Amino acid sequence: GLAGTSRLSADLRWGTLSPLEVLVRSLAGRDPGAAGPASFASELVWRDFYAHVLFWERRAARESLDPRGDRLAWRNDPEEIAAWAAGRTGYPIVDAAMRQLHATGFMHNRARMIVASFLTKHLLADWRIGERHFMAHLLDGDPASNNGGWQWSASTGTDAQPWFRIFNPIAQGERFDPDGDYVRRWLPELARVPTAAVHRPWTLDASKHGQTKLGTTTTVVINGTLTEIFHTSCSCKTNNFIPGSPACLDASSPDNNTGSKGAPSPLFLVNDFKD
Repeated sequence: GLAGTSRLSADLRWGTLSPLEVLVRSLAGRDPGAAGPASFASELVWRDFYAHVLFWERRAARESLDPRGDRLAWRNDPEEIAAWAAGRTGYPIVDAAMRQLHATGFMHNRARMIVASFLTKHLLADWRIGERHFMAHLLDGDPASNNGGWQWSASTGTDAQPWFRIFNPIAQGERFDPDGDYVRRWLPELARVPTAAVHRPWTLDASKHGQTKLGTTTTVVINGTLTEIFHTSCSCKTNNFIPGSPACLDASSPDNNTGSKGAPSPLFLVNDFKD
């Protein structure tokens, strides 16, 4: 779940703990081949790997490591980016993560991947916008790790996830926050939403919860509490992307699918990223 973290990232960033010390102490008395210790060690390795990449490829601090990434025509819609930054997209797991970031200066790695995928592959915004936002708010903001993570999510960096893989924010929320505890903590307006609908509050029965759709906004009255949910419109008009809208997404579509019921989510076209 989203609570499984060591919370040592800020110490590693600012040098109050060394990665070697953390590794040695984390493996003491444990089987290094077991799933938990091995997974933890791999995260430390990723940290050093990204530092190594940025040392040898310093242009990656400003450019896509894969030069083809800088040929993409990002949409960079100011209203959508502002909604993402403020935690007002209408997708609970995305909004909870962004509000946690602003309140605490911290965000779980899984949540970072979810919000990064949402910004770059649903809103089709340049990964550098998200990278700068994270560096402005993260207490553990590390130039190499932050850059590497954003380029991985945007499919422009080294060992990046495939261009066709898009995190489904609904499926991710239901998988990693199945009871909705994380969402309810950071989105108090959804505190009384039933668990079955906490990651998709727009599906609530209007006759029971007073749901009214107003364009891109859904207003829901839950036990006397007025909740306004903003849905971004992501229809794309550039030649570099397949048009689509995050509203097409359903939990039945896996992360590496193009969306539910045949409706495409925004994807990079094959002819932009093929070899």
